[in-house]
Amino acid sequence: MGRANNYGVTSTMPPDNPSRRFDVLDVAEIACNVAAGQNVALCRCFKSKSFPYCDGSHNSHNAETGDNIAPVVITKGLPAEKRGLDFKVQVR
Repeated sequence: MGRANNYGVTSTMPPDNPSRRFDVLDVAEIACNVAAGQNVALCRCFKSKSFPYCDGSHNSHNAETGDNIAPVVITKGLPAEKRGLDFKVQVR
């Protein structure tokens, strides 16, 4: 199998049978979980056994590749000063 990225991680995608994966998430279900006080973590390393949800697989992925990927976490009521990013829209 070929390399999946510049870190030399072996790809599990068969080169003679490529496919595209997509997942459909129920926004209402995620919103209900967040409203109930649960955080919802979505995988960004594509290694999770419960993909598209994070199962912590990024930890071993990061150790193996030297990457620093982490999930995107959907939470409720995070104050603006703790969000880490201040987005500004520029109109041209």
